[in-house]
Amino acid sequence: MKTYEKSLAGETLPCTIKMDGYLYQNLEFLHKKIRKNWDSINIVVGKEGAGKTVYSMQMCLIMDPTFNLDRVVFNADQFSEAVDNCPKYGAILWDEADDLSGNWASRIVQAVKSKMKRIRKNNLFIVLATPTFFDLGKYFSIHRADTLSYIYSKGLQRGYWRLYANTTKRLLYFQGKDYWNMDAVKADVHGSFGDLPKDFPIDMELYDDKKTAATEELMSKKDGTKVTIEQRHQVIRYLLDNDIPFKATELAVYYNLNETTLRRDVQTVKAKINSILKKNKKKADIDSSVDFKSSLGAGLLV
Repeated sequence: MKTYEKSLAGETLPCTIKMDGYLYQNLEFLHKKIRKNWDSINIVVGKEGAGKTVYSMQMCLIMDPTFNLDRVVFNADQFSEAVDNCPKYGAILWDEADDLSGNWASRIVQAVKSKMKRIRKNNLFIVLATPTFFDLGKYFSIHRADTLSYIYSKGLQRGYWRLYANTTKRLLYFQGKDYWNMDAVKADVHGSFGDLPKDFPIDMELYDDKKTAATEELMSKKDGTKVTIEQRHQVIRYLLDNDIPFKATELAVYYNLNETTLRRDVQTVKAKINSILKKNKKKADIDSSVDFKSSLGAGLLV
């Protein structure tokens, strides 16, 4: 890894950044792209705690030396505000909390689409640190995002990345989607990254406070979400009980969900139905046994 003191625009960074040469070269290309009146959206995925945030923050700072906590967001409202206030060629990190909400993917896609005009106008560099790649949908994952980074560990050692450019990202989506297999396609380049320097311009305690507040806000809406899930399950149960054909894709669109979440709903409802049927069968078998014994007993008394 090489130590960098200046951003890709040649401006002095608030701290030095150690970065793998392959990653730096990729960011050089994306920097040239946004300076030619494009925007750039990049996806970062990996297990919780693998280092997605650290990796993403380093990318954002090397692209934009003014990157700060105001441009680290955790929900659609914060993202919208950050886009509206971000300077030209600025960087924004949406750090999605892992698995806090079943419809996280649709929320991200909708929020980005709603601000697309502003993102393009200001030629912004957007990083989406999300739980998974495959839930984001075909158009967004394949056509809209420039790169995909997969953050992983080797045993207990964090700090490794694989980067997929357009062609390999497309192949990975189709070949890995069925089993969520990030190893289905070989990455274009790979490398390692280190921790944030102590003088990094974002106070990580304040970052944790902001993330906690966003998490608590989301969890405070949990009751309303539960009602929605129960209502969906009731509709799915009605369709299944009455043998009414339906497509998961269409139902997902109706409920504004990603297809994976809707399919999980269907499996959950089917599992509940099977459980009820098994219980009823067991009860019927017991009742039948009792009736048989009663009849046998009555015969013996005659």
